[in-house]
Amino acid sequence: MALHYDNYYVDDMNETARNRLLTKLSGRKGPIVQIGFGLHAGNAVQGAIGSQRKLDATYISESVERAEFLESSTKTYGVPLLMSDAFYNLLDSSNRNRCRKVDQLIMLREDEDEGLDELLDNGEKMLLYTYDMDIDALWRPPSADDDNSTTNSDILQDMIQQQQRHTLGGQGSSVVSSLTKRRPTLPRRHSLIRETPGSSSISVPRNIGHLRGSLFIPNKDAHKTEIQKTIQAVAEEMAEKQPTMSKTLVLPTGVRHYDEKAWRESDIKKIRRDYVKNGIIFPKYQEALRSYCAKDWEHAKQCFEFVLTQRDDGPSRCFLRRMAENDGVPPRNFIGFTRSDEL
Repeated sequence: MALHYDNYYVDDMNETARNRLLTKLSGRKGPIVQIGFGLHAGNAVQGAIGSQRKLDATYISESVERAEFLESSTKTYGVPLLMSDAFYNLLDSSNRNRCRKVDQLIMLREDEDEGLDELLDNGEKMLLYTYDMDIDALWRPPSADDDNSTTNSDILQDMIQQQQRHTLGGQGSSVVSSLTKRRPTLPRRHSLIRETPGSSSISVPRNIGHLRGSLFIPNKDAHKTEIQKTIQAVAEEMAEKQPTMSKTLVLPTGVRHYDEKAWRESDIKKIRRDYVKNGIIFPKYQEALRSYCAKDWEHAKQCFEFVLTQRDDGPSRCFLRRMAENDGVPPRNFIGFTRSDEL
């Protein structure tokens, strides 16, 4: 939390240096000091490196390199934390349910030169997970519609809820009620944002977030621009509607022991509430990731864009950039996994 108290880092700087730093970082979201964490589990060799005057303990192994790779990849995916499946599988089931699968990788070594089939069959695979946190929520005053009962195991509930929804067919179709009886549900459909046949508009479900009615699209070529404008407009609208409280630096004192009840504390619920309160973001992101890996990039793009209408999401923007770099068409050598040398 202290990382978000910017004055702690700039108050002691002279005015010229402080203004130069703030100007340089003005276009970047988030606090001045940002740290990425890479969590991996494996074997390592511990040793001392240095001279008689100064020795430093260090750890050397491929697992250490994997952790460093994860840390550097947090910048690519726009998240503060990435963990490998090796680390993820060590968590108990309740904590695994709080994590989101971000991507699946094929890990390549510098001297590796295999064909696509051999790479898919024999290559080392790594699944990436993150734990989503909205730290800025700690300084936003509670709103009237905040649900204090939100728990951090809602990712699993969201996934079960998504699987049990079904469309009854025809206009006016209803869906199965939410398992938690407190969040809006969506019918399963091929796309939440679809072009209406015989017209030049894009229909959007009326019970979803901030999008209502239809977005007028003059022609198909303008589809991409209009969706991007909608995402930007929603992000700006959400930012304007969320007043902030003054940030007060409160540093921990003494030793704080881990307690399983820590997940129920109000601060933890605050930083998770925006992700889990409506039961939409995580199921829709997983649907997008499955479509992306299955080479259905058109549907994946629609799902990633829809996630961005709910809140700004680094992984969704990362995948949209990848698809845009390939003109929305999967490369011929795409095998459903992201190559580690592409990050």
